[in-house]
Amino acid sequence: MKYKPVFIIGAGRSGTKYLRDALAASPAVARVPFDVGYIWRKGNELLPHDEIDAESVSNESITWIRRIIPKLIDRDEKKLRATILVEKSVPNSLRPLLLYKAFPNATFIHLVRDGRAVTESAMRMWQTRPEMGYLVNKLRYFPWSNLRYGFWFLRNIFFKLIRPEQSIWGPRYKGISEDLNKEPLHVVCARQWLHCVDVAFRQLASIPSDQVITLRYEDVMNGTETLEKLCASLGISSGEVLEYHFSKGRTGENEKWRIRLSQDVQDEIAIVFESLPPSIHKYIFDTKAI
Repeated sequence: MKYKPVFIIGAGRSGTKYLRDALAASPAVARVPFDVGYIWRKGNELLPHDEIDAESVSNESITWIRRIIPKLIDRDEKKLRATILVEKSVPNSLRPLLLYKAFPNATFIHLVRDGRAVTESAMRMWQTRPEMGYLVNKLRYFPWSNLRYGFWFLRNIFFKLIRPEQSIWGPRYKGISEDLNKEPLHVVCARQWLHCVDVAFRQLASIPSDQVITLRYEDVMNGTETLEKLCASLGISSGEVLEYHFSKGRTGENEKWRIRLSQDVQDEIAIVFESLPPSIHKYIFDTKAI
């Protein structure tokens, strides 16, 4: 592949789309403009969750993934000077080692956001019907050579339209369907965030440290220093990236959970988060830990 691959890893509603598009403001960066989790499910299309064991993926599937990913860059932007390909698909937070197996020279940006803010935001997404315009545009990039996944994808969209209360939004951790049948939505969303963060931290720890950059969403949105350092690490100019940040960045988004979540709900999701290892829990919730 002629591009240097950069993968943004993060739970749904952690700001991965924002960071992808901010980086893609640089003429040196081409983006995959949609989540393409289906690419990484090659050979595991019918698996009921997204926690794919890298060792179980065949060399044939890995070859297919390497061939397809570069073909999915934004077709509406001609970036002749692009040297970096940036992709973010939130289910990949449950399988970083699969990405590393396919692209062992990749850089991984782990974007972490306060789980309370993520839970509140995810709850709204779970209850929102799919936007048909978005789905139609996404289908433009769908590799129909993987027809098995195509049928699975369309079936799930249809199911969400007719039975939204039983459909699943976002990364599917092992056991999410069972949790959905017995737990309130805020607990499922909290567990979804927890699984994504826990698995991502553990698997990324197995990848050479010079290929992993961990950022906090709150730091990205607070000023420019974090983005400037990130651009320097990637070897790109920060000018266009910061212009995007100045025009699109929204501060204060991380405090909505305090108003929208009742105290009882806050207490229940706090219990979920207690199962995080202390080092990770402190990293996310203690602003002095960085």
